Amino acid sequence: MEPEKTLQHAPSIDLGNVTGPARPFLLHLCEVTSVFNPAMSGRIEREGMPTLGEAERDWFPNGCYSLAVGLGDPEPGKWPGHLVANLADKVLIDLTLDQADRPRHDIVLPMPIIAPFPPEFLTEDGQMAGMVNGCRVVYEARPADRSFERSNDWRSRKRHDAVVGAAIRRLKGKM
Repeated sequence: MEPEKTLQHAPSIDLGNVTGPARPFLLHLCEVTSVFNPAMSGRIEREGMPTLGEAERDWFPNGCYSLAVGLGDPEPGKWPGHLVANLADKVLIDLTLDQADRPRHDIVLPMPIIAPFPPEFLTEDGQMAGMVNGCRVVYEARPADRSFERSNDWRSRKRHDAVVGAAIRRLKGKM
């Protein structure tokens, strides 16, 4: 895994230098994302990752907090995953990590998250970590997981036509 770095939360990297196959250029990637509040991030840096028992006994009662997005048991009509865009096997684009916001626990994540990644990230054990607003954010790739394709949100055009149409109109207006 690459050394930790600050993940970009604004499209400030030069995406013009990203090249890849013409189609499909923007791939979807299932993953699990763990977010640790600043108190826990600092303690992890000083002491390393605790076991679940240590965290429950000593860390959580003392201001540490963490959560994972993309895990859970399936519920009828819902997909328990987290999906990001993979731009040309070089850049991760996460438009929905703000669902992990927990202001009460000092987790406030700006959108979007845009981060370049090394080729190793797309392996089954791929992982990358960085800091966003003092929070440690860890992405774990699941490139073989295509379960999102069975979700209602993915299959129903009614669920995304309005958003896609608005995005296209906005892009055309800027060209």
